[in-house]
Amino acid sequence: MVPEKKTYDISVVKNSGESALFDPEKILRSLKNVGASDEVAEMIVRAVELEAYDGIPTREIYRKTFSLLRKYSRGASVRYRLKDAISQLGNTGYPFERFVADLFAEKGYHVRVGMVIRGYSINHEVDVVAMNHDRIFTIECKYHVNPSSKSDVKVPMYILSRYRDIENAWEQHPEYEGKIYQQWIATNTRFTDDAIAFAEAYHLNILSWDYPKGESIRDWIQMYGVYPITCLSCISKSEKQMLISKGMVSCGTIYKNPHLLDKTPLPSSKKIMLKKELMYLYDGILKEKERLE
Repeated sequence: MVPEKKTYDISVVKNSGESALFDPEKILRSLKNVGASDEVAEMIVRAVELEAYDGIPTREIYRKTFSLLRKYSRGASVRYRLKDAISQLGNTGYPFERFVADLFAEKGYHVRVGMVIRGYSINHEVDVVAMNHDRIFTIECKYHVNPSSKSDVKVPMYILSRYRDIENAWEQHPEYEGKIYQQWIATNTRFTDDAIAFAEAYHLNILSWDYPKGESIRDWIQMYGVYPITCLSCISKSEKQMLISKGMVSCGTIYKNPHLLDKTPLPSSKKIMLKKELMYLYDGILKEKERLE
């Protein structure tokens, strides 16, 4: 375990500008959550603790932690930078929509992205539609480049009217009879408390980085192994964007279909490095699942 401090009077400065006490246990938990061994996690925490100073930005703590983790546990380091990686999918919302579709596909749903659906009164362009034999979900995606941004109550208020218009139309179609229809709203960051309260009151399903507890985007990524391609460190930002433009938004897409890389302009050396990093990532996932079982 991390040695007890020596009281932590050191304050850290969050991205929002707020201050909080330095908490090495939080770093330890985050490292173990991504599969770092006890030995590696404790060694990293001790190293970061030694370099911490009063007023240190959380971003600097993150960089120091990631740098050490990458050195000692490559697979865990890929999983560690998940939240930032999702925020680096691009400047538009489409890659995130594709990523959310991949999450639902891994859960066993047939998915379509950017589908136009006829409502009772007007047509609606829906970001993602996911369906199986007895359920159909329409999913609105709200993507933020800034990880500190939040989706406020106006988002579910707007989506509610769309949901009701589509629901009213589908109630009159025999092909949808007996199917459970639900509206989802997904964001890569967080919802405000008011947004969560409103969504729950009107039975809208919301999915954010850490909500609902145990079934959040972060949880789904780790449960189903759908990691964003941007979490890889062996390829450049422009190379990641090139892969995204070709529909390779999730690491699993390439891991399961490595032949897709043959159709890209990546040099052979980069393809080898990419496959190796994916192997570290998914081997670590399998080992963690075996440990839990």
